[in-house]
Amino acid sequence: MNNIFEAFNAKHLKSEDIVRNFVSSALFLETAQNGHTILVGPRGSGKTTFLRMLSNNTLPKWDEYIKNSYSDSIDYEGIYIPGDLVWGEMINSLESAGLNHQYSESFSYTAFCTHVFINTIESITIYIEKFRVKMGEEYISKREDDIYDAIMSIANTLKLSPGKYSLSRLRIELYKTLNELGEYSRYLSIFGVDKLDILEFNQKVPYAHIDLKTTLESIFNAIDFAFDNPEQRWAILLDEFEIAPKYLLDNVIKNMRSSAKKIMFKVALVPCGFHQEIKSQTSSINDYSVVELWYVKNGESAEFCKNLVKAKFNIEDPVTVLGSTKFSPNYKDNSKNWIKEFNSLYSKDLSFREFIISNNIDFENEFDDKFATSSLVRKIAPVVAFRNAFLNIHGKRKGRKSLAEFYSGWDAISRISEGNPRWLMSTLNTLLGRTGEKRIPDSEQINRVKISTDAYCAMLSTLPLSNNMGLSTGQPIFELLEMIASYFNKRLIDGEFKAAQPLTFTVDDKVDSNIESSLMIAWNYGAIVAVDTKNTFGTYDNLKGMRFRLSFLMSPKFELPVRMDKAINLSTILNSKIVKDTPIVEEDSNSIKQRSLF
Repeated sequence: MNNIFEAFNAKHLKSEDIVRNFVSSALFLETAQNGHTILVGPRGSGKTTFLRMLSNNTLPKWDEYIKNSYSDSIDYEGIYIPGDLVWGEMINSLESAGLNHQYSESFSYTAFCTHVFINTIESITIYIEKFRVKMGEEYISKREDDIYDAIMSIANTLKLSPGKYSLSRLRIELYKTLNELGEYSRYLSIFGVDKLDILEFNQKVPYAHIDLKTTLESIFNAIDFAFDNPEQRWAILLDEFEIAPKYLLDNVIKNMRSSAKKIMFKVALVPCGFHQEIKSQTSSINDYSVVELWYVKNGESAEFCKNLVKAKFNIEDPVTVLGSTKFSPNYKDNSKNWIKEFNSLYSKDLSFREFIISNNIDFENEFDDKFATSSLVRKIAPVVAFRNAFLNIHGKRKGRKSLAEFYSGWDAISRISEGNPRWLMSTLNTLLGRTGEKRIPDSEQINRVKISTDAYCAMLSTLPLSNNMGLSTGQPIFELLEMIASYFNKRLIDGEFKAAQPLTFTVDDKVDSNIESSLMIAWNYGAIVAVDTKNTFGTYDNLKGMRFRLSFLMSPKFELPVRMDKAINLSTILNSKIVKDTPIVEEDSNSIKQRSLF
């Protein structure tokens, strides 16, 4: 696999690998609670890992599941269903050939249901094996007739006529149904709707009119009766469901309106898309819980990242091998560096010098152990170091090939990662996978950070603008991010020195729908992060009034500090002379090559 990020996508990992590197969190336990759940987060934020961990193929392999008595609180059998683009592509192909919308949706619905049933049969097989291991072979033998009757009942429910009744035979028949459905769909797409025969349609599209929840309840009741376990609960874990056609999501949400007595649904979605329309389709917010999978506070992501490194690399303290970031907020331990930066900027930056004088700041005393560093100096110190790095002895901007002092060291790397496990693992795997406790040079760290960051930005630069998870825009996503980043960088380095510089933006009323849709797509891919918002899932069809910052994943690319600061209206940024006078940098051949890395 030549994609450095996809190599760490939980969708492609073995369950043993997921368990080995899994780090639990409050968000995971919230997702795992008994009841319907909508799990919201950008691509790469860990939604797939959560759902796969909850599947009965993975969860029992996790030591913590037994040790911490999670088996008491997670008392359901989870069935993982990966998203499949075929569900939507089948509709588009058939309708392009002229097939009625109701018929095309029936093909897609049957494909979706068949996928669910295949994974359900596999999970029931694991469920029975758990009884075999726990209760012994004799227990299973005594219930052999009941299990056989259950399998016959399931076959009848699924309209299957296998030559022999067994779970493996049912699975084979379901794959056969899926193959015949695909062949029939392609046949009609090629030869046209005139070839549609109602009898053949009813035979090859067998689940067009079933109710999914009722059908699943029949299946589960049959197998639970066989084991005299009528209180057993089951969870359908639907991953990447933003790629499913809208009517499929409507169908699932409708099922989530009822109580989760026997079956619960846990659905993973990105923040924005047509699925935001579900807000008017549920009876109340109590129908399901919403878990938003992003870290608002730095402390939350730092703890997660540290635990992930411990689980993956068996390193208790990442600082021992990556060191501390040079300009960390521990001012007293790093006082010489800070005094040097303040003196350097003071000597060459008139604007900064005037700021120091007007605020009567004695920065050498501020960093002395005898005195407490004032809040104003603590606030401006990161800006001083960053601004100083870009100005020459004459106070003019200079080019920088490397900014290792800002983007290497454990503090910086963990913050840049945004708690995104896929980015963090792709960055650290090469660095930490070959070291014991040896300190890794900053130059190696920054090189690896740039590879991961450039790959991420290359992916963003090629995002489709039309029907991207239900969103369309005429504004290229990465171009918009570049404009915002350029404004922030130039205000920070070239503008008048101020204690607070804009590093976040608010989507104000003057921002048009085209820009807003571009931001929604950027959010879905983790390129922007919501800040201090009271909005919740179900209201993200409109970003007006929401405050965002650019993801730290792009900070090394855009040469921005890994921190937040005051907000400015987005329309002010886009209409500013700074942005209008900034040419958009054409993508170089190196960036084009890196598209394949993400």
